[in-house]
Amino acid sequence: MSAARVLPEVFYERSFGPLALWQWAVLLALFGGGLLLAMLVERGLLGAAQKVAKLTATQLDDQLVLAAKGPLALLLWVLISVGGLRLISLPPLVVQALNGVVRSLAIVAFVWFLLRMLRAGGELLESRVPSGALDARERSLRTQVAVFRRLAELAVWLVGAALLLMQFDLVRSVGVSVLASAGIAGLVFGLAAQRSIAMLLAGIQLSLTQPIRIGDVVVVEGQFGTVEEIRLTYVVVKVWDMRRLVLPITHFLEKPFENLTRGEPQLLCTVNLSVDYSADVEAIRSELKRLLEAEAGELWDGRAWNLQVTESGPDALTVRALLSAADPSKAWDLRCLVRERLVRFVQRRSSWLPLRRIASSPAPAPHPAGDRLAG
Repeated sequence: MSAARVLPEVFYERSFGPLALWQWAVLLALFGGGLLLAMLVERGLLGAAQKVAKLTATQLDDQLVLAAKGPLALLLWVLISVGGLRLISLPPLVVQALNGVVRSLAIVAFVWFLLRMLRAGGELLESRVPSGALDARERSLRTQVAVFRRLAELAVWLVGAALLLMQFDLVRSVGVSVLASAGIAGLVFGLAAQRSIAMLLAGIQLSLTQPIRIGDVVVVEGQFGTVEEIRLTYVVVKVWDMRRLVLPITHFLEKPFENLTRGEPQLLCTVNLSVDYSADVEAIRSELKRLLEAEAGELWDGRAWNLQVTESGPDALTVRALLSAADPSKAWDLRCLVRERLVRFVQRRSSWLPLRRIASSPAPAPHPAGDRLAG
């Protein structure tokens, strides 16, 4: 490589490790210059691709361009480095080691691109579903996209790690020897991983059967909330007071819970009120009808209403108002409104408020015969 003798003679006379100093200098220049060239080429290619993507109506190609930023530069750097290494005379062992590193970087670039593409595609699909949507089909789609995206990411990680280990003979032989001589350790590991595998399979089962979906309103562990996230091993429920309840995914396959939006979101709700026996139930029924028609607005969907005496205790009657609402959120607000208005209606008629009555009788008069005996 006579053309390379543009460096001082010391670079050709001295060596560091398996390579001469001039070879190290050439490698550094190749890798540094290749990285700079790769970044410039990536900027040009992605700039042109982004202009083309803006001309289309779909956003998928825009996400593809964004996902390629970074992985494309790494892949171009690998290609430039491979071409440059063939022009340098290096020892066979060094060439073999560098080839392994280059192949590993190519695998990293592909894995990086696939992970970013899966995340961008999943977020694009989920963003098309409104966050407050109550349509069952939309919630079902969002749940399937979220679960299968994470499954695909896990598969890409596993395949990428396996391909990386296969690039080096030392690691491959160590892995084979460990698998061959695992014995009891392998059995213990398998038993320890059994729970994780069961959780993973439960996540797949939940995404297919869908007892819950993202956006469903549920009552679980005595808490009222909305399903916010469904991961491979756990579910996040956003409770009504903004707390997050994190539950293992097997909880929704093994234990009972309430899903208020599993089918139709419409609900029937009740309001109980205690009144005195002297209360006019028919007047309360008329007041309930009036406030539903005049004050409830969109909270009452107009499907059903009723007022009945459900219990008669020693001191008061229990009247129950039956109401219908379009969804759980409106049902809660409707119950609060009706309870407040009916209590106010009864308070204006103080005789209708429940009272505890205690009746007393006069003490019996002493018996005359008993007085004579006592004397």
